[in-house]
Amino acid sequence: MTEVNKRRCKICGEEKNRILAGKFPNGRDKKWAGDNGKLWNGNICGDCNLKRAKEIMVKIRAKN
Repeated sequence: MTEVNKRRCKICGEEKNRILAGKFPNGRDKKWAGDNGKLWNGNICGDCNLKRAKEIMVKIRAKN
């Protein structure tokens, strides 16, 4: 049985499903994905996490 729970994203504030998607290679930490298959980062949903990561990479690349 798949573990599913509701979480409120700390960026967008929406309540979304968080579904267990396996474990990371270290064997201890769990991977959590949303309904769309995008991985959560702590309490940040997959959609907000992608936007956040994109903004960070744009800033990093602009410095170089």
